[in-house]
Amino acid sequence: MPYCSCCGNIINDDTLFCPKCGNRVGVVLNVQWQQFQSFSQQEQKPFKPNSNMAFAILSTCLCCVPTGVYAIVLASKVDRLYYTGEYEKAEMVAADAKKWSIVGMVISLTFWIVYIIIVIIFGVIGGDAFWDGFFNAL
Repeated sequence: MPYCSCCGNIINDDTLFCPKCGNRVGVVLNVQWQQFQSFSQQEQKPFKPNSNMAFAILSTCLCCVPTGVYAIVLASKVDRLYYTGEYEKAEMVAADAKKWSIVGMVISLTFWIVYIIIVIIFGVIGGDAFWDGFFNAL
């Protein structure tokens, strides 16, 4: 049996007004029942994927700007996709943002390794001898 939300008096199912306090209860019960039904029928949302925004920003600032900017653009789409109910697409875009951040890191790391190797080779060979031969060939 339902109770009046105002005074707590027991009321009948078909009663619109509480006989003790006069509070209107029929509509409230109906609204509460509809809210309960809609809540119980809602699908369970999966966890929101990590957008990898911090990783994308680090990749942009410290590594490769073009891939980092693209990763930031992708990471900024994750929240919008999740809250519009496109959960699978949000997960795919988050994975792409992470992938492009990693690509930027790898490009930067490769560049620095090649640069260090070239500096070491020119240091061992002797930079002046190489450049003298280069300019004499011209």
